[in-house]
Amino acid sequence: MEEQFDEYDAARERRQRRLAEMKRKKKQQALFRKYFRFGAIGAVVFIAVLVVLIGLVIIFKSQLTSLVNNIFKKIVSQSNSI
Repeated sequence: MEEQFDEYDAARERRQRRLAEMKRKKKQQALFRKYFRFGAIGAVVFIAVLVVLIGLVIIFKSQLTSLVNNIFKKIVSQSNSI
């Protein structure tokens, strides 16, 4: 009798895992469709935006690092005064 309950629990666990996996796959597919709903055009636009952002970071690298350093210096100096 105890073995039947163990088999039942194991089968129920397998069904729950399969259901969770199916839900996870559906979420992934929905996310993929959201960002690439226009097919290849969406992928090209996404890559172009990434290239532009990376280019801007490279161009303004020194300005960005000095800005971040100044912000952290202010944070440290103000936190020391507390």
